[in-house]
Amino acid sequence: MTSRHYICGILCAIGISVSLPAVYAGSVSGNTAVNLTTGNGQEIGLIEQALNTLAMADHDYKGHRVRAMHAMEAALKLLGTDVADHGSGKQTQSVSDAEMRAAQHEVARAATIASSNGQTAVVDHLETAVDEIGKALDAH
Repeated sequence: MTSRHYICGILCAIGISVSLPAVYAGSVSGNTAVNLTTGNGQEIGLIEQALNTLAMADHDYKGHRVRAMHAMEAALKLLGTDVADHGSGKQTQSVSDAEMRAAQHEVARAATIASSNGQTAVVDHLETAVDEIGKALDAH
């Protein structure tokens, strides 16, 4: 199953349908920042929220949580957004896992929005993040 199918499956399973008017003005290639005007920058907010959530999950996920965070940070850089310090927290394993799942859903939603905006490089980073979060959860 490809990452795109996985993301669509997640979105369908939780009943999310995203419709966002957007104007894409620019090209996405390599590490070039995106010149983008969206209806409300919703994908940026979702990515930042997911990053904060993952930063609070402090249990060992065999490096996958950190790789997911790096992929999301790369997506934010492509969107021209500064990456802030996200702090850290102390949580029980079950709470940490639940937060990881919530972050995975947020990143999947952001990937859908970025895809509808034609931001293929951003989508690639976000799909990597979704995959890494899944691997992190499977590591237990």
